[in-house]
This record gives sequence, structure tokens and C-alpha cells, in this order.
Amino acid sequence: MKRVRVAIGLLLSLAMVAQAEDFTLTGGQHLDITAIYENGFLYDFSTVNVLEAGRIQIADVYNEATLNFSGGSGGAIRTRDSSSVNLYGGSIDGLNTYETSIANLFDGRSESLDAYNSSVVNLFGGSFNDLYAFNSSKANISGGIASYIYTSENSTLNLSGGRVSYLAAGGTSTITINGHNFVLGSGLWLDGNHLMGTGTLGGRWFNGVSWTTEITGNGETATILLIPEPCTLLLLGLGGLLIKKR
Repeated sequence: MKRVRVAIGLLLSLAMVAQAEDFTLTGGQHLDITAIYENGFLYDFSTVNVLEAGRIQIADVYNEATLNFSGGSGGAIRTRDSSSVNLYGGSIDGLNTYETSIANLFDGRSESLDAYNSSVVNLFGGSFNDLYAFNSSKANISGGIASYIYTSENSTLNLSGGRVSYLAAGGTSTITINGHNFVLGSGLWLDGNHLMGTGTLGGRWFNGVSWTTEITGNGETATILLIPEPCTLLLLGLGGLLIKKR
């Protein structure tokens, strides 16, 4: 009986793939997806919304087009030029950003993220498994959950919230961690506000939430900065003025 059910399931899957269509949008066209599409191409100012039960196996987003996920799923998603992808729900297997494109994650999940050129990745919520930042790309993490982040070449990462399990900095990349009450575990030390070594780093975000992350890589030419809360910096500045007046 199990074999019959498996066979039926495989036949249904094959039938769904066989029914999958391709689409190409240009000139501000709009498409809501509630079925399976094999390949999708978005150009100009076109918009695609992937809804519940919808799926795009492969999508290339060009120019200033927009791809939104409020449910459903995506396979390999690639953004180029000044296009954008917004994840409000659902899931993506792999997301690659190029040129000056932008990826915004508010909810849902992207299994992997690769950022190239001068693209920007913003994590406000939701989660991803790993992020690799290359070239001069930029990542801003203010919420959500990330398992592993690796920065290389001239990329930058600004971390001010959320939960990141593992961090590694390579090349001439820069990671800036904005928080307070920093706790440096064994193997970590500070040179000014530059974090040196590897080990467990803890602290609190400005909203009071405590966090820990494992610094697994800290290259000689890379930079990891610990930036204390603004009020601390303000007090230090006022203290300096008082000393000058005296």
C-alpha cells in the first residue's frame, strides 16, 4: 500500500512539473502567482506577487522590477540591476543579489543568501541559514534569525538586532556591531573598539534584548567593530567638554 501511495505521489509531482509554465513580464506588467511556474523573467517596472501555493522554480529579476513573496516558495532567485525582492512570508531555497539590487526579509525564510557587487540585504525578521557577502555588498541585520554570516572582500555588515549564531570576517570586510554591555569570552580582546581574536561574544541590543554569537573567523585584514550605545557616547562627549571648561 505504501508503494502505491509513493507511486501516486511521484506521478502527481511529475504532473505538476509538467504543467509548470514560464513567464516574461515587461513594461510595468503585474502577475499574482498561485500555481507552479518553471522560469520567470521580470523586466522594467513589472511586479510579481507569489501567494500561498504558488512557486517559481527559477526567477531572474532585472531593471527596477519587484518580486514579492507573501506565501508560497521560490527555488533559485536572482536579482540584478536595481531590482528588489521582498520576503513577507513563504520560503526561498537560494537568493543571489547582484549589481545594486536589494533584498528585504520581513518574515519567512531564505535557506541561503549570496550578495555580490554593491547589492544590499536587509533582515528585519524571518530567517536564513547562511549569508555570504562578496565584493562591496552590504548587509543590515536588525531582527530575525541568521545561522551563519561570512563577509569577504570589501563587503560590510551592520548588526543591531536579531540573533546570529556564527560570524566570520575575511578579506578587507567590516562588521559593525551596535550594542552595549559587551561580554568577551576566552580568545577575544579589544584594541580600542576593534574586536580581536575568535570566541564567544555577548551583549545587549539597544532594545534591551541580550544575545550571544560565536566569532569563528576574524581575518588579519578584516575589521570587527563594537560600537557602544549612543547615550554612552553622548555622556563621554559631555564629560570631555566639562573637563575642558574646568
